[in-house]
Amino acid sequence: RGMSCRQNFALANRRNSAATVIQSTVRGCGAASSFRKARSSAIKIQSKQRSAVHRASYDQLRVRLTQLQASIRAHLAMKRRRRAIASITLLQATARGMNCRRNLELDRSCLDEAAQTPLGSASGGQKDISPFKPGSLDTLSLAELARIWKSLLHHKAAIVEAYNAANKSASDFLPRDEFEAFLRFTVLYKVLWETFSKNEGHASKMSRTDFTRIASALGVTGDSDHAFDLMDERSKKSVSYEVLCTWMARSSRNLGALESLG
Repeated sequence: RGMSCRQNFALANRRNSAATVIQSTVRGCGAASSFRKARSSAIKIQSKQRSAVHRASYDQLRVRLTQLQASIRAHLAMKRRRRAIASITLLQATARGMNCRRNLELDRSCLDEAAQTPLGSASGGQKDISPFKPGSLDTLSLAELARIWKSLLHHKAAIVEAYNAANKSASDFLPRDEFEAFLRFTVLYKVLWETFSKNEGHASKMSRTDFTRIASALGVTGDSDHAFDLMDERSKKSVSYEVLCTWMARSSRNLGALESLG
Protein backbone atom coordinates (compact mmCIF):
# COMPACT_ATOMS: atom_id res chain seq x y z
CA ARG A 1 0.00 0.00 0.00
CA GLY A 2 2.79 2.37 0.78
CA MET A 3 4.36 1.68 -2.55
CA SER A 4 1.04 2.23 -4.29
CA CYS A 5 0.62 5.52 -2.48
CA ARG A 6 4.08 6.62 -3.53
CA GLN A 7 3.33 5.68 -7.13
CA ASN A 8 0.06 7.57 -7.07
CA PHE A 9 1.79 10.57 -5.56
CA ALA A 10 4.51 10.50 -8.15
CA LEU A 11 1.92 10.17 -10.89
CA ALA A 12 0.02 13.12 -9.45
CA ASN A 13 3.19 15.15 -9.34
CA ARG A 14 3.92 14.33 -12.96
CA ARG A 15 0.40 15.32 -13.93
CA ASN A 16 0.67 18.57 -12.00
CA SER A 17 4.01 19.28 -13.60
CA ALA A 18 2.59 18.60 -17.07
CA ALA A 19 -0.33 20.91 -16.34
CA THR A 20 2.09 23.58 -15.15
CA VAL A 21 4.13 23.22 -18.33
CA ILE A 22 0.98 23.42 -20.44
CA GLN A 23 -0.22 26.49 -18.58
CA SER A 24 3.19 28.12 -18.92
CA THR A 25 3.24 27.31 -22.61
CA VAL A 26 -0.23 28.77 -23.05
CA ARG A 27 0.76 31.90 -21.19
CA GLY A 28 3.93 32.20 -23.28
CA CYS A 29 1.97 31.87 -26.51
CA GLY A 30 -0.45 34.54 -25.34
CA ALA A 31 2.39 36.87 -24.42
CA ALA A 32 4.12 36.30 -27.76
CA SER A 33 0.88 36.93 -29.62
CA SER A 34 0.29 40.11 -27.64
CA PHE A 35 3.87 41.21 -28.31
CA ARG A 36 3.49 40.57 -32.03
CA LYS A 37 0.21 42.47 -32.08
CA ALA A 38 1.75 45.35 -30.12
CA ARG A 39 4.79 45.45 -32.41
CA SER A 40 2.56 45.36 -35.50
CA SER A 41 0.49 48.23 -34.12
CA ALA A 42 3.65 50.23 -33.35
CA ILE A 43 4.97 49.61 -36.88
CA LYS A 44 1.66 50.73 -38.35
CA ILE A 45 1.67 53.88 -36.21
CA GLN A 46 5.26 54.66 -37.17
CA SER A 47 4.45 54.04 -40.83
CA LYS A 48 1.48 56.37 -40.64
CA GLN A 49 3.61 59.03 -38.95
CA ARG A 50 6.31 58.70 -41.59
CA SER A 51 3.66 58.86 -44.31
CA ALA A 52 2.22 62.02 -42.77
CA VAL A 53 5.68 63.59 -42.63
CA HIS A 54 6.35 62.54 -46.21
CA ARG A 55 3.01 63.95 -47.35
CA ALA A 56 3.74 67.25 -45.60
CA SER A 57 7.19 67.42 -47.20
CA TYR A 58 5.72 66.52 -50.56
CA ASP A 59 3.06 69.21 -50.21
CA GLN A 60 5.74 71.77 -49.34
CA LEU A 61 7.87 70.69 -52.29
CA ARG A 62 4.87 70.84 -54.60
CA VAL A 63 4.01 74.37 -53.41
CA ARG A 64 7.64 75.43 -53.94
CA LEU A 65 7.68 73.84 -57.39
CA THR A 66 4.48 75.66 -58.30
CA GLN A 67 6.02 78.95 -57.16
CA LEU A 68 9.16 78.30 -59.20
CA GLN A 69 7.11 77.43 -62.27
CA ALA A 70 5.11 80.65 -61.86
CA SER A 71 8.34 82.65 -61.52
CA ILE A 72 9.79 81.00 -64.63
CA ARG A 73 6.61 81.70 -66.60
CA ALA A 74 6.62 85.33 -65.44
CA HIS A 75 10.30 85.67 -66.38
CA LEU A 76 9.70 84.18 -69.81
CA ALA A 77 6.64 86.37 -70.31
CA MET A 78 8.65 89.48 -69.38
CA LYS A 79 11.46 88.38 -71.68
CA ARG A 80 8.99 87.83 -74.52
CA ARG A 81 7.43 91.22 -73.73
CA ARG A 82 10.84 92.93 -73.94
CA ARG A 83 11.55 91.18 -77.21
CA ALA A 84 8.14 92.18 -78.52
CA ILE A 85 8.71 95.81 -77.49
CA ALA A 86 12.14 95.76 -79.13
CA SER A 87 10.63 94.31 -82.31
CA ILE A 88 7.85 96.90 -82.32
CA THR A 89 10.39 99.70 -81.77
CA LEU A 90 12.53 98.36 -84.62
CA LEU A 91 9.50 98.15 -86.90
CA GLN A 92 8.48 101.70 -86.00
CA ALA A 93 12.00 102.98 -86.64
CA THR A 94 12.06 101.13 -89.97
CA ALA A 95 8.71 102.63 -90.90
CA ARG A 96 9.93 106.11 -90.01
CA GLY A 97 13.07 105.54 -92.03
CA MET A 98 11.04 104.42 -95.05
CA ASN A 99 8.81 107.47 -94.68
CA CYS A 100 11.87 109.73 -94.53
CA ARG A 101 13.30 108.13 -97.66
CA ARG A 102 10.02 108.69 -99.48
CA ASN A 103 10.12 112.35 -98.48
CA LEU A 104 13.70 112.93 -99.68
CA GLU A 105 12.80 114.24 -103.15
CA LEU A 106 15.18 117.18 -103.17
CA ASP A 107 18.21 118.12 -105.28
CA ARG A 108 21.03 120.64 -105.03
CA SER A 109 19.25 123.16 -107.24
CA CYS A 110 16.77 123.85 -104.42
CA LEU A 111 19.63 124.91 -102.16
CA ASP A 112 21.13 127.14 -104.85
CA GLU A 113 17.77 128.84 -105.35
CA ALA A 114 17.30 129.26 -101.59
CA ALA A 115 20.77 130.75 -101.17
CA GLN A 116 20.34 133.26 -104.02
CA THR A 117 16.85 134.48 -103.11
CA PRO A 118 16.22 136.97 -100.23
CA LEU A 119 14.37 135.28 -97.41
CA GLY A 120 13.18 138.32 -95.50
CA SER A 121 9.94 138.88 -97.44
CA ALA A 122 6.96 136.56 -97.30
CA SER A 123 6.94 136.07 -101.05
CA GLY A 124 10.63 135.23 -101.05
CA GLY A 125 10.14 132.75 -98.23
CA GLN A 126 7.25 131.09 -100.04
CA LYS A 127 9.27 130.87 -103.23
CA ASP A 128 12.14 129.16 -101.41
CA ILE A 129 10.12 126.75 -99.32
CA SER A 130 7.53 125.53 -101.81
CA PRO A 131 9.94 123.23 -103.71
CA PHE A 132 10.93 121.55 -100.42
CA LYS A 133 7.45 120.46 -99.34
CA PRO A 134 4.93 120.09 -102.17
CA GLY A 135 1.42 120.99 -101.09
CA SER A 136 2.51 123.13 -98.12
CA LEU A 137 4.22 126.53 -98.12
CA ASP A 138 4.60 126.97 -94.40
CA THR A 139 6.73 124.22 -92.90
CA LEU A 140 9.65 121.89 -93.60
CA SER A 141 10.44 118.59 -91.89
CA LEU A 142 13.92 117.50 -90.90
CA ALA A 143 13.69 114.64 -93.39
CA GLU A 144 13.07 117.11 -96.21
CA LEU A 145 16.12 119.15 -95.23
CA ALA A 146 18.47 116.23 -94.66
CA ARG A 147 19.32 115.34 -98.24
CA ILE A 148 20.59 118.78 -99.22
CA TRP A 149 22.40 119.57 -96.00
CA LYS A 150 24.21 116.27 -95.70
CA SER A 151 26.09 117.32 -98.84
CA LEU A 152 27.26 120.44 -96.98
CA LEU A 153 27.86 118.90 -93.55
CA HIS A 154 29.85 115.74 -93.00
CA HIS A 155 27.45 113.88 -90.74
CA LYS A 156 23.79 113.92 -89.86
CA ALA A 157 24.33 114.96 -86.24
CA ALA A 158 25.33 118.44 -87.43
CA ILE A 159 22.08 118.74 -89.40
CA VAL A 160 20.06 117.76 -86.36
CA GLU A 161 21.94 120.23 -84.14
CA ALA A 162 21.51 123.07 -86.62
CA TYR A 163 17.84 122.20 -87.04
CA ASN A 164 17.24 122.16 -83.27
CA ALA A 165 19.17 125.40 -82.78
CA ALA A 166 17.05 127.19 -85.38
CA ASN A 167 13.71 125.58 -84.51
CA LYS A 168 12.47 127.71 -81.61
CA SER A 169 9.04 126.06 -81.63
CA ALA A 170 10.64 122.64 -80.88
CA SER A 171 8.20 120.88 -83.20
CA ASP A 172 8.74 118.26 -85.87
CA PHE A 173 8.57 120.88 -88.62
CA LEU A 174 10.53 124.05 -89.29
CA PRO A 175 8.26 127.10 -89.85
CA ARG A 176 8.94 129.38 -92.79
CA ASP A 177 9.96 132.32 -90.61
CA GLU A 178 12.73 130.21 -89.02
CA PHE A 179 14.12 128.91 -92.31
CA GLU A 180 16.64 131.73 -92.76
CA ALA A 181 17.96 131.13 -89.25
CA PHE A 182 18.40 127.48 -90.18
CA LEU A 183 20.42 128.47 -93.24
CA ARG A 184 22.67 130.68 -91.13
CA PHE A 185 23.12 127.99 -88.49
CA THR A 186 24.10 125.63 -91.30
CA VAL A 187 26.75 128.12 -92.46
CA LEU A 188 28.13 128.27 -88.92
CA TYR A 189 28.26 124.50 -88.59
CA LYS A 190 29.96 124.14 -91.99
CA VAL A 191 32.63 126.74 -91.19
CA LEU A 192 33.29 125.25 -87.77
CA TRP A 193 33.67 121.79 -89.28
CA GLU A 194 36.47 123.06 -91.48
CA THR A 195 38.25 124.80 -88.58
CA PHE A 196 37.61 122.21 -85.87
CA SER A 197 40.77 120.35 -86.80
CA LYS A 198 43.68 118.62 -85.16
CA ASN A 199 46.78 117.39 -86.98
CA GLU A 200 45.31 118.62 -90.28
CA GLY A 201 42.14 116.58 -89.89
CA HIS A 202 38.70 116.96 -88.37
CA ALA A 203 38.78 116.09 -84.67
CA SER A 204 35.89 114.32 -82.96
CA LYS A 205 36.95 115.84 -79.61
CA MET A 206 39.39 118.46 -78.40
CA SER A 207 41.18 118.92 -75.12
CA ARG A 208 41.63 122.30 -73.47
CA THR A 209 45.17 122.65 -74.87
CA ASP A 210 44.09 121.86 -78.44
CA PHE A 211 41.09 124.18 -78.17
CA THR A 212 43.04 127.18 -76.86
CA ARG A 213 45.55 126.75 -79.68
CA ILE A 214 42.88 127.20 -82.40
CA ALA A 215 40.39 129.33 -80.44
CA SER A 216 41.20 132.49 -82.39
CA ALA A 217 40.73 130.64 -85.70
CA LEU A 218 37.31 129.51 -84.49
CA GLY A 219 36.33 133.12 -83.81
CA VAL A 220 36.47 132.85 -80.02
CA THR A 221 37.48 136.19 -78.48
CA GLY A 222 38.49 136.87 -74.90
CA ASP A 223 39.59 134.21 -72.43
CA SER A 224 39.65 130.88 -74.29
CA ASP A 225 40.01 128.94 -71.01
CA HIS A 226 36.81 130.51 -69.72
CA ALA A 227 35.05 129.70 -72.99
CA PHE A 228 36.20 126.08 -72.69
CA ASP A 229 34.82 125.91 -69.14
CA LEU A 230 31.46 127.22 -70.37
CA MET A 231 31.31 124.53 -73.04
CA ASP A 232 32.57 121.70 -70.83
CA GLU A 233 29.54 121.69 -68.52
CA ARG A 234 30.06 118.05 -67.44
CA SER A 235 33.81 118.48 -66.78
CA LYS A 236 34.84 115.83 -69.30
CA LYS A 237 38.04 117.79 -70.06
CA SER A 238 37.17 117.75 -73.76
CA VAL A 239 34.57 119.27 -76.10
CA SER A 240 33.01 117.72 -79.18
CA TYR A 241 32.17 119.32 -82.49
CA GLU A 242 28.45 119.30 -81.68
CA VAL A 243 29.02 120.96 -78.29
CA LEU A 244 31.17 123.66 -79.88
CA CYS A 245 28.59 124.34 -82.61
CA THR A 246 25.76 124.57 -80.10
CA TRP A 247 27.73 126.93 -77.86
CA MET A 248 28.82 129.12 -80.79
CA ALA A 249 25.27 129.28 -82.14
CA ARG A 250 24.01 130.48 -78.77
CA SER A 251 26.88 132.90 -78.16
CA SER A 252 27.52 134.41 -81.60
CA ARG A 253 25.53 137.38 -82.83
CA ASN A 254 26.78 137.18 -86.38
CA LEU A 255 26.02 133.74 -87.77
CA GLY A 256 27.61 134.44 -91.12
CA ALA A 257 26.43 135.38 -94.59
CA LEU A 258 24.39 133.03 -96.70
CA GLU A 259 27.02 133.29 -99.44
CA SER A 260 29.26 131.11 -97.25
CA LEU A 261 27.13 128.14 -98.18
CA GLY A 262 29.22 127.90 -101.32
